[in-house]
Order: sequence, then C-alpha cells, then structure tokens
Amino acid sequence: MNPEWKRGLSEARQHFEALRARWPRAFPANDHDVRPLASGAAAIVAAEMGWPEAYTRGVLRIWKARSAYCRACLSYPGRIALDGSPTVERVDDEARAMAREQLELRKRRREAERQPTAPPEKAAEALPPPPPPPPQETPRKRAGFEALRQAHRNRIAAGGG
Repeated sequence: MNPEWKRGLSEARQHFEALRARWPRAFPANDHDVRPLASGAAAIVAAEMGWPEAYTRGVLRIWKARSAYCRACLSYPGRIALDGSPTVERVDDEARAMAREQLELRKRRREAERQPTAPPEKAAEALPPPPPPPPQETPRKRAGFEALRQAHRNRIAAGGG
C-alpha cells in the first residue's frame, strides 16, 4: 500500500473544507447535493492543491466512501466535473456495485453495534462451571479450637451452661 495514499486516507476529513471552498458544487456540505465525480477529478485536485496524486486518491477515497456519495452513485446516471457541470461520463455498473457494497457494509456495522450484549447471567451460563477449589488443610490449632467450640455448644444444648 502506497504510504502517500494511506496518509491521504488518514488526513482526508481535515481537507474536506478546503475542497469545498475550492469546488463547492463537487464537494457540497449538504448530503442531498452530492453527485458522482468524473474519473479525472483526482488528477485535477492533485495539480490544483499541490498534493501528490496518491495522497489525493486517498483523500478522495474517503469522500467516495461516504453514504451520501454511495447513494448518489445509485441515484444519478451521470457524473459531474469539479465545477459541478455534467459530463458525458456515466456511472457504470461496477461503481453502482461498489456503492451498494459500501452501503451494505455500513448497514451491517450499524446493526452489529445495535445488538445488545448478552447479560452477565447468560454469559456465565455459556461458560463451564469453575473447578472446585482445592481442599484446604485446617491447621491443628484451628482444628483444636473448632473441637472446643463444638464441645461448648454441646454443653449449652445439654443445659450445662
């Protein structure tokens, strides 16, 4: 994996405002305004922003992984240029499949997060019972004390006080 691309992935969100300021129609703030970008957008963004192309592809990968972008790929047949103008380029079946896959992945993650964890009692039932503690040896003094105590109880019970 290219280190510049990886760095672009990790730093992408901090650049969205700059991209939005430069190309407001291509990187809108409102999700319902998002449209699929033309395929040459990465090279233009890299040149205009002064970023390495691999870094730019990483930044745009995060933008394109957003739910709003995926829904746009499924909803709109065409792509737009960075200035927001329509292009002749169409959203192909591969892009739609990737968008569906990304949305499904996000849905599965949300559902997994919503699943309640098993209550402690249920979790304990699933585990085998713990082994019994090892027998403890009673020290001789303790054994003698217990014998005296029992003898005292017996005398009280017999009424000998």
